[in-house]
Amino acid sequence: MYKINLNLKEIIDCTKAKVIYKKEIKDILNKKINHVNLDTRNFKKNDVFIALKGNNFDGHDFLEQAAKKNAIALISSVKKDFDAPVLLVKNTLNALQKIAKYYKSKTRVLTIAITGSNGKTTTREILSKILSLKYKVCSSKRNFNNHIGLPISILEINKRHTAAIFELGMNHENEIDLLTKIALPDVAIITNIGTAHIGLLGSKENILKSKLEIINGLKKDGLLILNSDDEFLYDKIDFKKIDQKIIFCGLNNKKDNFINATNIKYSENLTSFDIEFKNKKYKFSIDLLGEHNVKNFLLAVSCGLKFGVNLEDICNIKKFKSIEMRCEIENINKIKIIKDFYNASPESMVSALSVLNNFDMIKKRKKIAILGEMLELNGYDKIEHQKISKLTKKLNIDAVFFVGKNFQEFKKNNEKSFCFETKTKLIDALKDFIKKDFFCKNDIILIKGSRGMHMEEVFEFIKKCC
Repeated sequence: MYKINLNLKEIIDCTKAKVIYKKEIKDILNKKINHVNLDTRNFKKNDVFIALKGNNFDGHDFLEQAAKKNAIALISSVKKDFDAPVLLVKNTLNALQKIAKYYKSKTRVLTIAITGSNGKTTTREILSKILSLKYKVCSSKRNFNNHIGLPISILEINKRHTAAIFELGMNHENEIDLLTKIALPDVAIITNIGTAHIGLLGSKENILKSKLEIINGLKKDGLLILNSDDEFLYDKIDFKKIDQKIIFCGLNNKKDNFINATNIKYSENLTSFDIEFKNKKYKFSIDLLGEHNVKNFLLAVSCGLKFGVNLEDICNIKKFKSIEMRCEIENINKIKIIKDFYNASPESMVSALSVLNNFDMIKKRKKIAILGEMLELNGYDKIEHQKISKLTKKLNIDAVFFVGKNFQEFKKNNEKSFCFETKTKLIDALKDFIKKDFFCKNDIILIKGSRGMHMEEVFEFIKKCC
């Protein structure tokens, strides 16, 4: 494991901490630190420990433990004496963010920041593979995309890395502003403007405004990459107010796109399409399902091309693996299950149902949707669940099971659906369907819902019983 390139003096200076230490601090000011660490369980000698405080934990309870593990310093908002130097600050989270921002400013890595209502993680994973053809890539882990996760991800950059890719998430205004000014990206990518968190932000216009905060930290000579198939990103931005260079990509609006995708076709496990670039066509097949993933792919390819990756080399990448719980396929006794229960917004629900609807290769198979409620819609929950219900009725889907508080709203527009208020009632009903051999060989089942619905429990039940 590589050390980060910081010494103790730099930590003190960028956090403006007051030092509490029984010995002479100047003797260790130039000492190189190992890592900035939030967890004493994986703590190493010469790490700096930051005592973060949350709703259900308080890192200050572990200050003594970190000191005993030879911490080079302890960052705390509580005045206490230990054998290690205590760097006293008003707010330890703010101190973590300051350290990450300072450290990022010292690096010379190509930095890409990705935001959007859907597709951030998939785009990041695709782009990581593409840039790895030319760069040593540091990519944020899992969904480390908030005010804590982003600084942690930045502090993973080491001397080997030449590129870094970060997700920026949000559910309130000014969150992206904070994150982008920490990340200081060379490239900003916005995947789409959806209705995730619309209950908190009030409108898609406000969501667009919040996502565009990513420009606030984008370097003046930076690049903004946008999905031209999203009407808000294509039609509702005042581009005269943006100084950085902008490129589009997508399936439509060909005259304005840097690259286009055409001739999209679906098979059991692949999405195939052509990419048009500089009057040439390049054939691609990716093991990611759905048109939405083609758009994510185009965003990543556009970035790769702009920074010297060869399109023919991208063609030769063999696997773009589905992210866990995001349109991930698993076969259970020859029943194909689409596991897409990481989260759910109206747009991602439509995309997942479209993927299910495109499974037409075996005519005798049934297509079944088991859907959990979409959360965080607040005042928009009734109308959005009614829209999804109407869509499931319109599509070529044989059976729909819905669970959640909005089960009555879902039932209104699709009398053929099976709707339940709780997962217990849903699972009880599924038991009866399984006993009657309703689920058969070659059937395809989509399981999707918001993270808070824990739809993986439904998957585990089906896996156990089928």
